[in-house]
Amino acid sequence: MDKSEHAIIGALVSLGLYGVYKYSKQEKPTVHGAIGSLLLGGIAGVLPDIVEPANNPNHRSLFHSIALLVILAYGNKKAWESQNLTEDQKLVISMLSAAYGSHLVSDGSTPKSIPFLV
Repeated sequence: MDKSEHAIIGALVSLGLYGVYKYSKQEKPTVHGAIGSLLLGGIAGVLPDIVEPANNPNHRSLFHSIALLVILAYGNKKAWESQNLTEDQKLVISMLSAAYGSHLVSDGSTPKSIPFLV
């Protein structure tokens, strides 16, 4: 996949998460929140290729790994358990990590896949 496809998928994942969160809280989504989630998701969706550019066929390492996907999931769990973060901050963390994770899942479905660690 190229960067634009990762950006679109990340943006849609983030927007979907925003919508599900608002629905679960019985709150009305806002245009500002929807646009913000699209922008955050689009950026996070391409972040793995910014950190580890696809300069060669073996560019996938730590930032394109299953281990990082697990770390993102654990970080989300800890964020939602935190008493020091607001609900909005927790939602942003979840949107960013879900969009980043969408890149890893997409790359993991290719013949080259992603490594466990490096």
